Amino acid sequence: MDVPDSLMSNPLIRTVGGFDLRKRDSKWVKPKPKMRLLEVGAGGGYYTKHVRDRLDMDSVYVVLDLQAQRVQKLVDRNESPAKRVDGVSANGNLLPFADETFDCVFYSYSLEEMPEYVPSLSESQRVLRPDGELVLFIWRPLARGPKLRHILDLVGEQYERVWIQMGLQNIRVRARQS
Repeated sequence: MDVPDSLMSNPLIRTVGGFDLRKRDSKWVKPKPKMRLLEVGAGGGYYTKHVRDRLDMDSVYVVLDLQAQRVQKLVDRNESPAKRVDGVSANGNLLPFADETFDCVFYSYSLEEMPEYVPSLSESQRVLRPDGELVLFIWRPLARGPKLRHILDLVGEQYERVWIQMGLQNIRVRARQS
């Protein structure tokens, strides 16, 4: 399902549609000093500013999306003299980073859109540091039945679940690298 960024990133549509609230949901990413954070499938950057604003000055926030134009727009829009946001255009199934690079990997409603989500979860595990966290937001209409169960089972097998919230439209998970 290819939905235009302007529609999916529209705060009014997302709030009325029951998706989420940026300020509240950005708290699922727990900042720490000098944090290295990767957002996989950043798309229109619905959460980027809110998450960035919670990080300290020495943290690095990397937004990754398959489309280079989206990445450049996100970096330009979130340019700040005090906070660093880097952009990378790449496939979430083959992350161009060394092992144990990030303290947190964040999927904001992107994993369920990937035709092959299993390699992406494996890659997130590879690039996470020991005790790093995975934050996963899933939109239920795109991940139903067996697909949703499979994603949650994989997360349960590969990570230690810290918190899960099951809503009517959304599922939010925070898990720790074991």
